[in-house]
Amino acid sequence: MLPLGAKAIPTNDNAHKSVSEVSQKRTFLSLSFWCFCLAILIAGIVKLMFQPGEEWGFGSKLMLDDGLLEHPKVNAAFAIHIMPDQEAGTVSIHEGIVSQAMDSYIVDIQGNGGHSSQPHKTIDANMIMNQLYTSLNLLFTREADPSAHVTFSVGAMSGETVTNVIPDKAVLQGNLRSYDQTIRDHLCKRISEMIDHTVKAWRGDYTVTEFHTPTTYNDPTMVKLLTPFIEEIVGKEQVVDLGMLSGSEDFSHISQEVPATFIVLGTGKEGNAPVHNPRMQQ
Repeated sequence: MLPLGAKAIPTNDNAHKSVSEVSQKRTFLSLSFWCFCLAILIAGIVKLMFQPGEEWGFGSKLMLDDGLLEHPKVNAAFAIHIMPDQEAGTVSIHEGIVSQAMDSYIVDIQGNGGHSSQPHKTIDANMIMNQLYTSLNLLFTREADPSAHVTFSVGAMSGETVTNVIPDKAVLQGNLRSYDQTIRDHLCKRISEMIDHTVKAWRGDYTVTEFHTPTTYNDPTMVKLLTPFIEEIVGKEQVVDLGMLSGSEDFSHISQEVPATFIVLGTGKEGNAPVHNPRMQQ
């Protein structure tokens, strides 16, 4: 097991993914030992949850649907997340909303492909995808309060692979991040409208796959209860409040069901490569 801040950087193409998985497994094994000790001390039951399927924001939701919080019943929940660009050994605890909601959209666009010299005989799926990219990225700039910290990002776009073919199909994948539920509801409605109107305006068809992840909520009573114990472990000067995270976390599904606390453990220093970066340090 590596100490906090130690370097272990994979060099393959899946580095950003494997680093995350290695970190998760290492943290889980460490916590498993301490939770075993805690269960003995409190003469109670500690249920351990491990799921590496968080990136789409619904791994924990699938576990909830399978009865995660039952048999035995769960009364409270606790989670920890490492942050490689936060000072090693510091723990950030924030009351209330602690991470953004994430609403993900995979739009499969169906056009009518053809030769690039005859665009009038086609329905250009690539062009529709690019129009949709622009429209969705402009939407929040005109329909959300600038102070609300809303983002929309397209992470993947794909069409054909040669220059002389207008593609039959294209795929756009993007997600909305937000803290405020009212703004989130409005923009989710408008995103659906924008997809429908943009694709149909250019005579295309489409299907949409959606995933919705709520904000993570730190129960104030739980935070006040746990903070003294965390201070005792890492030192009072190491416990800080760095505010809300700009990312999303599927532990949010659990925090909506039972009193919960989600903390962030620093494992590096400011300026280090962040999570999901292939140069992330563990």
